[in-house]
Amino acid sequence: MAAGIPAQVVQGKDETGSATSLTLAGVNGALGTCITVDVHWRNSASQAVTDVTHNGVSIFANEIGTQLNQSGGSQRSFRITGSSLPSGSVVVTMSAAVPTVLATARVWPGVNLVTPITDVDTSVGVGTASTTPAVTAGDDDMIADSISIRSTPTGITVASGSQTESSSQSTAGTLHHRTSYQDGSAAGDQPGWTWTGSQNWTHKVYVLSGGTPAPTITNVDGDDTVTNEQQNVVMTGTDISSATVAIIQDGFTYSLAIDSQNATTVTADLPVIGNTGPTSAPHPGSATYRVTNTDAQTDTQAITITDKPDTLSVAVVSPILGSIIALQLTPAAATGDYVRWWITGGTFDETNITINADLTYDVDAGLLAELEAGTAVLRVQAWALSDGTWGDAKVIPFTATAVSTGQTPAGSSRRKPPRRTYVEIDGQQFEVRDAQEAVELLNRARALAEREAEESAREAANKVSRGTKVKPVKVETPTIVAPPEMRDELAPIIADIERLYAKAAQTAELRLLMQLAMQEEEDELLLLL
Repeated sequence: MAAGIPAQVVQGKDETGSATSLTLAGVNGALGTCITVDVHWRNSASQAVTDVTHNGVSIFANEIGTQLNQSGGSQRSFRITGSSLPSGSVVVTMSAAVPTVLATARVWPGVNLVTPITDVDTSVGVGTASTTPAVTAGDDDMIADSISIRSTPTGITVASGSQTESSSQSTAGTLHHRTSYQDGSAAGDQPGWTWTGSQNWTHKVYVLSGGTPAPTITNVDGDDTVTNEQQNVVMTGTDISSATVAIIQDGFTYSLAIDSQNATTVTADLPVIGNTGPTSAPHPGSATYRVTNTDAQTDTQAITITDKPDTLSVAVVSPILGSIIALQLTPAAATGDYVRWWITGGTFDETNITINADLTYDVDAGLLAELEAGTAVLRVQAWALSDGTWGDAKVIPFTATAVSTGQTPAGSSRRKPPRRTYVEIDGQQFEVRDAQEAVELLNRARALAEREAEESAREAANKVSRGTKVKPVKVETPTIVAPPEMRDELAPIIADIERLYAKAAQTAELRLLMQLAMQEEEDELLLLL
């Protein structure tokens, strides 16, 4: 990409003699990738430029060349580069009031963001023409210059047939400031100026390097979908022969290892997570694929990351912590984290267990038997939103706690208490060690009750047909019997479960009333036809 001619030129001056700053308003950096600011001032008492800002950001450290001085006249040049520069004012601050200060800001498109200035030549003198500079420029470059002439010259004009004047301003009989540009392909015809009347002058010439073409993405792996840990992901696009690629997700950047690339294709590998963390790698879900060239120009593409084969995952939301009814991970999972799981051994796989967003889970009976017997192993691994990494893979042990049939929660083996204590739910006894364990059991029952109550209410309501009188919907509430010594502590949870079923019945009855009312309206409309 060749550096272009100035997309905008903003100039200004102050000759009041009391100025300590000069503002150039509305310098729109979005029109290019580089802004240059050339400052000239009448230096009568060693006044100096102390800062130059654009949109409030200092660019003083990015000086082009050095300060030039000649018989009371001085000039300095500065620049800022970026792929998304804002619009804002350029403010030049002086160390003290100066008789005269002039400045020109130019916005240049297509300038290389990494090495914007590749050559500078300066000269000072007295006479009727500037000294011929000697800068080296390529065909994609742009040559810019800035000259300051003291006193009262006349007929100031460009000396090169390749030059185009870009700004011109003067103050009354003290300082004259001009800028110009020319294509780098005309470097053999160096820029210069002539005038009538021998005067003191300073001249600065600098080369703006042309940027590399901006990269583009056509697609990622054909359909913008990749699997987690996938190797040989093929991205197609343009101008990507020396680009890097990365995945951006939840504020984290994951660089991909490149296998091969050319101008239109980059083949790269997602990070391998493994079983030992922490590992910096993305999680399944939405992400952004980004390509960046050597000039810091980028292009992005929205992608979807799917589960690695033989694994499933879930986004964690409000996990139940410190309870046997849910998976307990170390460190504890939090909302925004991700958990993935897989099965090794046995005759079943990851699809035979569902881990919910709150980390409660449902296991098929066949897999449960194998997990309890140790012929199958459940492994889980968590991705942390706090640092964007995967932790260690954990083996989740399974031991039976129910006396009769039923699903077994995960947890470590425990020694049975000397005296057996049971909580009974609909005739099924569950052995508990103490009140805390009983509370955890009923908390799990409450979580399941919410779904069961709604399903039971829907079934009861569906049994009522058109034209029948609506009777109160009955939903059978489970019978829960607590040990005498635990009744007071468990009573609030049991009452909460009963309320869930009662509320489900009321909701079903209201739904049924509305349904029958709509049916009656339909019947009346049919009679009118």
